[in-house]
Amino acid sequence: MKRDNNLFQGEEEFQKFLKNSIIQYIKLKFQNKKGLISFIENKLDIEIPKTANYTKIIDILKEKSKDFYTDVLKHSPLEIAHLYSFYRMLINIFWETTWIKTFSPFYKSLFNEEPEIKNRSDQRKYAAKIITEFGQQELQKKWIEYSSEPFPFLFREKTTPVIHYEHLTIGPLGFLFSLHYREKEIFGSYEPVLSILVNTTPTGEDIFDWEETDAFKVFSDILKELDRKINEVASSYPLYANYLKSIGFEFSHSEWEKQLLDFVKLFKNQIKEDKIPPMFYQIVQLTAMFFTDEEIIDLLNRLLAEEKLIVKSETEIEDLKITGEGIIKRPKSWLARPAFELASDIASIKSKEFRDLLTEVLENGTIKYLEQVFDKDFETFKRICIKKKLYKFASLEKYLIPKEKAIRLVLESYGLRAPSTLPLNIREEINSYIQEVEKFEGEYRAMGERELIKEIIDLLRDGRMYFERILKEWVFIIISLILHYEDSMARGLSTEIFILDRPIFYIWYDIERELNEIKKKYKEFLEKLTSEFNVSGDLKIKINNYIKKERIEFTLGDWLTLLQLSVRYADENLSNKFWSALPDHFHKNVRKSISEIESFLNEGGVLKLLNLASHERAIREFQENIQSRQKALNMLPKLRENILSELQRLPELVIITKEVTDGQTGLEYYEARLTTNKSIKIYGTQFVELNFPYYLIPRFEKEEDIATYPVIITNLTDNVF
Repeated sequence: MKRDNNLFQGEEEFQKFLKNSIIQYIKLKFQNKKGLISFIENKLDIEIPKTANYTKIIDILKEKSKDFYTDVLKHSPLEIAHLYSFYRMLINIFWETTWIKTFSPFYKSLFNEEPEIKNRSDQRKYAAKIITEFGQQELQKKWIEYSSEPFPFLFREKTTPVIHYEHLTIGPLGFLFSLHYREKEIFGSYEPVLSILVNTTPTGEDIFDWEETDAFKVFSDILKELDRKINEVASSYPLYANYLKSIGFEFSHSEWEKQLLDFVKLFKNQIKEDKIPPMFYQIVQLTAMFFTDEEIIDLLNRLLAEEKLIVKSETEIEDLKITGEGIIKRPKSWLARPAFELASDIASIKSKEFRDLLTEVLENGTIKYLEQVFDKDFETFKRICIKKKLYKFASLEKYLIPKEKAIRLVLESYGLRAPSTLPLNIREEINSYIQEVEKFEGEYRAMGERELIKEIIDLLRDGRMYFERILKEWVFIIISLILHYEDSMARGLSTEIFILDRPIFYIWYDIERELNEIKKKYKEFLEKLTSEFNVSGDLKIKINNYIKKERIEFTLGDWLTLLQLSVRYADENLSNKFWSALPDHFHKNVRKSISEIESFLNEGGVLKLLNLASHERAIREFQENIQSRQKALNMLPKLRENILSELQRLPELVIITKEVTDGQTGLEYYEARLTTNKSIKIYGTQFVELNFPYYLIPRFEKEEDIATYPVIITNLTDNVF
């Protein structure tokens, strides 16, 4: 039976849902009606005709003073519906693959034995055992115990204490149906949106700043909204209200308010130790029951606009993008119609003809059109922000709004992924850093001790960060090329593998799914490195954390090791054919970079000084040890030279600015801008996106303003790592 996502809209549909849940539960417990009849006859000594339907079976039991649910199934119809919904959760979103297991640990916690799962059928069998051997109350208790343990779940660091799948929410309040339906998603998260308040970024930083956030006002406002929503549900959704009443659900706003001050104190103390009070997850589960994702995002964005809630680290979690100015939930790429939706919103704001506006948006392009709205019709831009729940932008004066960031966020809320300028900005920062070190070399003799030490530490720390960035980009590029080569060979494309008419990692349809597939390939490749080569225990743990938790903990030395291992993998597994398929100058640059970086970092004390700059003891070390300070001063010019030479060897980043057809020759080419602001013409390449950054490896070393059939890689460095 197809799951109904309007479960509480009508009595008839709800009863169908209950009936189907009961029939499916009987099949899981007794295999079929014959097994049910056999059970009744053997256990209750009541004879049932083989031709009896379920209604007849219930009637016969009544005649014998037996209740079908109490005496046979041992659960009420609603408990059975909860249990069967939990079964669907177990088989549909608890992953069980060779590289991530989320079903087995939970099963083992219940039965103290390892399940033997070879296929989906096995998993269904074990899931059926879970819901037929435990009652709802006991299973709820087991789940709460299990979810407090540090087991992996759905790519997260810990088991998710609250999950919402289809109509079921599970958490500290038990198994409870939500008013709202959450469908299955590939690689999706089933945490309610409010969980982001305690989530961390992929690198482990807190997303929200609980030192600066007014936690009391945040949770007080959430509870007020919950109270309002629950009262609204009672009148607007009587069927759901009846369901809540039948399970004994109560929500006393005044009682929750009484506990709030103590809860906030406990919350602020525990979150420093990576602990979360149970009351937080109770609130999360309540919001999952009564609010849609969009309603919670709306509430959080109001709290951000009022500066009650403060973002510490901007990040992305699946389809959510969290920034200091607002949170958006991107529509699925295959559902997004950015030009259509933008024109529709502006038409409603300005009472203009939709068709004319749509034509105007399409002619200008959505990005350019929105830029024009920001520049020339700021009031309309603010009203668009209100429609997209970006209240903070709507509350600010124009000069206070970061234009590029605001436009990007609005565009992404419509489903258009505006190109990230982060990689380009980093290249510009590295060039600025090189100039900064050069300037310091000429001025440091006139500095006082305190200023000098501060400058040394800052320059060493930034130098280390930029060195890591260069190595990280090299790792991404080399693995990209290896993955493309292996994929091409597997498909029988043994010649001209890198003579391409499109970028490596050409993403054109389902962006979220394709990005996740690419990430998965990188994880599998790094896992392969740990099995093929002698990798240190520390690095193996970090790779494992990346694979299972998407946490990036690699140090400068780790990035160099990953680069060395990736090149070694190509040498030992792909033979010379891999390197000979690539431009020769690129191969030489890779070898020279590894050799020179290795030589520089192994030079007396260089890595030690770079590591020291990231620690608090650096100030004391350079104050007390003049020799260390002088060593750092002598090392900075070499650091500058090495970063400059490595940056020059790294494949150039380009932004595609224009598609051109030569009027005389009819040849088509793209114009692109380099990070040095020079322009280049690219021939032989198609299927690139305007304004997106790509790595460009020229076919010939001396090509300057023209590139013919270059190797182009979509820049996904910051998506993958």
